[in-house]
Amino acid sequence: SSFSNKNDSVFVVAPGENVYSLGRLPFTVTRSSGTSFSAPFVSGLAAMLKGKYAQMTQEDFQEILKRSSLDLGEEGYDTSYGYGLIQVPAAIEAAADYFGEPEPTEPIEPDVPIDQQFTDVPQQAATQSLEPKLSFDMYSPLQWDMRQIGMREGWNSGLSGKNVRVGIIDTGVSTKTRDIDSSRLLAGKNLVDESQNTEDTNGHGTFIAGIIGATKGNGVGIAGVAPGVTIVPIKTSTDGKSNTGINARGIYAAVDEFDCDVINISTGSERGTETLHNAIKYANSKGVIIVCSTGNDGSEVLHYPGAYEETIGVGITTLFKTAST
Repeated sequence: SSFSNKNDSVFVVAPGENVYSLGRLPFTVTRSSGTSFSAPFVSGLAAMLKGKYAQMTQEDFQEILKRSSLDLGEEGYDTSYGYGLIQVPAAIEAAADYFGEPEPTEPIEPDVPIDQQFTDVPQQAATQSLEPKLSFDMYSPLQWDMRQIGMREGWNSGLSGKNVRVGIIDTGVSTKTRDIDSSRLLAGKNLVDESQNTEDTNGHGTFIAGIIGATKGNGVGIAGVAPGVTIVPIKTSTDGKSNTGINARGIYAAVDEFDCDVINISTGSERGTETLHNAIKYANSKGVIIVCSTGNDGSEVLHYPGAYEETIGVGITTLFKTAST
């Protein structure tokens, strides 16, 4: 994507331009763009694999991504695409090879501003799509992004992220969407005003939560990458901006208070801090995988925490045909 930052913080890329996810209100779906929304595809994949390989560390996941991503651009690693576009079936196969196959699973400074433009999608858009449904979800024909990363085969594997907790450090998550089962959405923690309220009044965190874990096959909305995960909202902002200090507090809360296995951070600052870096290294020491956005300037500017080597920075691909589509 033209506005996806290009530098050595980009580890892999995922769909992030004109992708679909949940709105804050009941039964609504919106469309938006940004590395904020490419990162949760990778967080969802991490959750899928964590559900099967609980021992998987950040370093393990990085190696699996290196082995399984679809190489784009220059041969090998490059700063536009990293190691390439994530491919869920190949990642599942690479993880099985990396760990050895276990027993089969049952199917089933203020931060740099991030994209806040959400476009409501009318229901007829899904019915007018020429694409077949990926699932029983109303808007699944519009989910080109899931086709591009081979998600049909990923869902068929039976890996859903069940019993995996994903902490979303963001604007909260709406309880009104009707597409994330209440049993999979914890109350989480509000670090903005120390209240108990993690309801999303902005939409950013809910959009991310939908990509990661919207319920699959319920006839509502979309299907998430890991539809069995438990979502833990860590509210660090009301407008999509936060700072490195509050993000660091969010990481510690996700690890120590909520026992999260994966953390998604879709905000970024041009300046890293020792406090934030120490929080990330602490999470890694506990086996937690941290996935981050890398910025929407279309420049070579590094954004933290995605620029830290202990995180997985994600850039954006737009719609194009792959073998899986």
